[in-house]
Amino acid sequence: MRWRCGGRFVGVMRISTSSPRATDLHLQRPATVETPQAEAVPARIMAGSPGGAPEEGAAVDVAVDERLDRMWNVIIWNDPINLMTYVTYVIQRLFGYPLEKATKLMLEVHKDGKSLVASVPREKGEHYVGRLHGFGLQATLEKNS
Repeated sequence: MRWRCGGRFVGVMRISTSSPRATDLHLQRPATVETPQAEAVPARIMAGSPGGAPEEGAAVDVAVDERLDRMWNVIIWNDPINLMTYVTYVIQRLFGYPLEKATKLMLEVHKDGKSLVASVPREKGEHYVGRLHGFGLQATLEKNS
């Protein structure tokens, strides 16, 4: 089927005989998607008293995993490929540092071979390392000691 608009050729639409017609689409049954059932949640929390609620005046200890609170260091390594001005630009753009701090970090990379550019939670650190790799810089993520 060809379309014309004001005497000019606009386009061609091909209709396949193997595909259903547009008028038949409403007759087809939509595909059903099975959703997994949620796991059963315990009805009460065993916190000290038989009823599940903590006793009045009793302290409830909550264990916090220390590994979750630990910060991670994003380290940029020296390479002979990227220009110093480019490394400064990437540090500024990615971390939002002013020119003076970005230049200081770049010189640290150049002279010492590496520089700690940020100390952040692990997920954000992984994001930064991936972005630095995308800019062509060598970077790693290490645990903050």
